[in-house]
Amino acid sequence: MHIRLKLRKAREIRGRVEREKEALINRLKLLKMASLQVDKKVRAANRRAKEIMKAKAHQIFARNEQEELKRKRSEEQSKLMRKNLERESSVKKSIELKKKDILSKKKCDILLMKLQNSVHFIIYPK
Repeated sequence: MHIRLKLRKAREIRGRVEREKEALINRLKLLKMASLQVDKKVRAANRRAKEIMKAKAHQIFARNEQEELKRKRSEEQSKLMRKNLERESSVKKSIELKKKDILSKKKCDILLMKLQNSVHFIIYPK
């Protein structure tokens, strides 16, 4: 009878060990599944972070391009304004020279007329 008790205890212990083993195996499976889900979430988060960084980089690149275009446009406008000012000044100078030339011609004509009137002879133009 002593042996039967020992055998029963051994079977009980073996059963307990088997149940604990199954529980540990189930727990291990759950942990593996949880770690896989965490890995998926981490990969998804990394993917989203990369997409966000790409979007920000494109945004920064586009902003830099726009600033460069604005700078070029302003440079071109300033060049055009300088050219226009130079043209205006050259036109003003040429107008003033023409005015002076016209005034000097008028003075010459007036002097010629006075001279003709005083000397009593006619000077024909060439």
